[in-house]
Amino acid sequence: MYKSSAASDVYKRQISGRLLDPAMSCTALAQYGFRLMGAPAGGIGPPLAGISSSIKKIHTEDELQHMFARLSAEKVISLDAGNERIWVNLDFGSRKLIMEYVLLLAHCQGLFEQFTAPIAKDSRLPSASMKERLDYLTTPYLSKQVDDLSSIDLLEAADIRKLSYASRVLLQNIEMSVRAISKIDPHPQFISFTMNSIYGKIGIFGYGDDTIKGDYTVLINLAGNDVYTGSFASPAINKSAIGILIDADGDDKYIAGPDDHIASGAMGAGIMIDLRGDDVYVSENEGLASAIYGYSLIWD
Repeated sequence: MYKSSAASDVYKRQISGRLLDPAMSCTALAQYGFRLMGAPAGGIGPPLAGISSSIKKIHTEDELQHMFARLSAEKVISLDAGNERIWVNLDFGSRKLIMEYVLLLAHCQGLFEQFTAPIAKDSRLPSASMKERLDYLTTPYLSKQVDDLSSIDLLEAADIRKLSYASRVLLQNIEMSVRAISKIDPHPQFISFTMNSIYGKIGIFGYGDDTIKGDYTVLINLAGNDVYTGSFASPAINKSAIGILIDADGDDKYIAGPDDHIASGAMGAGIMIDLRGDDVYVSENEGLASAIYGYSLIWD
């Protein structure tokens, strides 16, 4: 640029293009984010030993029924009586989407555990709940002082390349599911459906204006001017290392109190995607898309 100032406009357009093009892809944004952390982050990260990056997809009604029966028998998923009736009447696309999210959680749980396992082994980490762990991990940073060297020990145990790879696999599959959302067609009077799983609740909401408390591991909302309260898209609120929220349309309000989190990647990944609408975000906690020993993303 300095040698040829006349070409600066061309360079500016090239730089702008490089920044704006990946803004249309969550996976690309993740890759750039990790690359900004330097060479140890590995950009997109290397594959993890013994774990495939491919996740099973469901193509037919027979495959879906077989998978549902198997996971139910293994007690991976369960439905109460009310949601059993809704499940039977849901369109194939909606049921396929939900089941593929169960498979995604099962797969990516193992990926993120490869990253978090060395950290979780630290005897100084409270084991009662993820929230207590979060409080312990963030204390040195919020107080701006280090009382002991435990934080440095934990940093040495964290392999950012594993986190980078796990985040890429998760986001690639989330992006595919976002494209699939436009193809599902539940009944116009459909309100909501919730499936229980060993990873937490997986829910899909319809087209009405809903007020939703954020205790879902995966939450998909098709439309409506919705209000979200509590914690959402945050692994700190459930048994999974992953929290996902996708809102397809509507003017929404996301409100997190002092003990709540919006897309908090603590010891895992918090992913929140809002595709359309004029939205409001309010957080009384660390902030939006915060992370510690994990990855977080808000894509609006």
